[in-house]
Amino acid sequence: MKRECTGSKSGRHIFRSFFQKYLEEAEAYRQTEAYQKAMRKRSVWVEPLFGEAKEFHRMRRFRLRRLLKVNIEGVMVAAGQNMKRLIKHNLSMLYSFLESTFSILIQSPNEDFFNRLDS
Repeated sequence: MKRECTGSKSGRHIFRSFFQKYLEEAEAYRQTEAYQKAMRKRSVWVEPLFGEAKEFHRMRRFRLRRLLKVNIEGVMVAAGQNMKRLIKHNLSMLYSFLESTFSILIQSPNEDFFNRLDS
C-alpha cells in the first residue's frame, strides 16, 4: 500500500502546526457575521486615520527611538489630526452661523439700521 501512495522510502509525512487548533478557531471566527461587521466598521473609522497619518504626517517610520519617544511622537501626530478636525468642525459651524445671519439681514433689512448709516 505504501508503494502506491508514494515513491519515498520513508513514506509520507503530514506536518501540523503546534498551534493549529488556535489557527482553526481564528479562521472560524473570521467567518462570523460579528467579525465581518467589525471589519466593515474598522475600514470606515480606523483605517483612514492611519492612512492619513502615514501619508501626510510621515508616520511610515518613527523618527525618534525608544518606546517613550515613539509614544510621544504618535500622540503628537494624533493630537494634530484631532486639532485639524476640531478646527474644521468649528469653522463649519461659524460659516453656517454667518450664512444664516447674513441671509436674515438680506431677506428683511432693518430700515432703522440703514438710516443710521446715512446720518
